[in-house]
Amino acid sequence: DWLNMFPGYVGMIEYNYRWLAGWLAQPPARESIYIVLGDHQPAANVTGEGASWDVPVHIISARPELLRRFEVLGFQPGLEPGKKSIGKLFDLTQMLVEVFNASNVKSALVAQR
Repeated sequence: DWLNMFPGYVGMIEYNYRWLAGWLAQPPARESIYIVLGDHQPAANVTGEGASWDVPVHIISARPELLRRFEVLGFQPGLEPGKKSIGKLFDLTQMLVEVFNASNVKSALVAQR
């Protein structure tokens, strides 16, 4: 319904969260990391005029040392994204490279021993 998109949008978000919860309830693969990101904001008749085009990015991992590396880059713990953007979507690639850089991984593994 182009004149009342809010109920459909809420239903879609509910479906996505139920799907994600079902996926995460499965036994995790060894060393799993999940990167969940939004696609785009809903139409203005859902968000109101002037809504930000920023989208959330969630990092899910059982490895605290890996999550700390994301926090250093500006990510915050929890489900609700921060109010301030930490970059554009194309910046995410460089952030992932930095977090998964082999020398950073080796340092973290040495620190665990």
